[in-house]
Amino acid sequence: KRREMAALVFVVATAIAWLPTIRAIAVSQQPRVSPADAPFSCCDELVKGPRLRGSGKNASAIPLFAIERTGLQGSGLMGGEIDRQPAMCLTATDKPDRVGGFGMRLQPCESSFDTFGATVPNNKSPELRQQQLFVLGADGSILSAGTWLCVRRVRCGDRFLYDLGRCDGPGYVAIYEVDRAAAASVDHLMPLGTLAQAVKMESCINCGAYILKERCLTRGERYPSSHGRTCGEHWQGKPGFTKLPSTYVGDAIANGRTAIEDTYEGPYDRIVGVEEANELAGMMATDFDGICGSYITDGPTMDSVFYVHRQV
Repeated sequence: KRREMAALVFVVATAIAWLPTIRAIAVSQQPRVSPADAPFSCCDELVKGPRLRGSGKNASAIPLFAIERTGLQGSGLMGGEIDRQPAMCLTATDKPDRVGGFGMRLQPCESSFDTFGATVPNNKSPELRQQQLFVLGADGSILSAGTWLCVRRVRCGDRFLYDLGRCDGPGYVAIYEVDRAAAASVDHLMPLGTLAQAVKMESCINCGAYILKERCLTRGERYPSSHGRTCGEHWQGKPGFTKLPSTYVGDAIANGRTAIEDTYEGPYDRIVGVEEANELAGMMATDFDGICGSYITDGPTMDSVFYVHRQV
């Protein structure tokens, strides 16, 4: 019996000694999640989105931005003395809207932000600051830093609104490009690519002023639904179509993009045509009542002037 007891004690002691090694081997065999896949593939299948600029590192390295709308008059691009109005920032809300997302609005920027417009006194709030922080997707999308939801352009009735929703649909994820005035003259605009590309190229902290415009609207598509590199690629030529000069319909259609008249939904669209879509490719605040629970809508392109402030 003594020998049996000694053998049992030996086995238990050996197992305890090897326990840390066994645990280490078990952990090493578990599948690892690459930081480049976070936060989407590891945590929440419902909040998938486009790969973020800087997401190849850990999530804390992703730059965060406050997005301030000044409009053309308050941007300093018109010359002369600037009457600095209270700074207004794009703000996420936690209130559901009527199109399956969460509303957005323009609110006075939280006091800790270094803004172009005038700082609103006694407006310091950690909660408001979080609601006004966004991430710039490399593809031109904008995501709320608090929820990882994407800015969408969604139809409600006969009007359109911008809200926050799932990056993989439903709804159209808005893609933003920017122009910058050369020599502070709005008569000479330089395209800088997507918003993320412009900020990266300029290596700025307080970036702008930028004319912020939705990509597909800029190209004349009033009801975008695609999410590719170009908009509306579903045109097909009629039988017998050739590229002879007398019948060639243009590069856009030949490359598969929709003829603009095919996007018209009624007499109003046919009268207004592509020009208004180009001219209303920006963002602005709605009236007091909002649209279906959100308070940002299409606005004049040339008045869609924003500054983007990196938080360091």
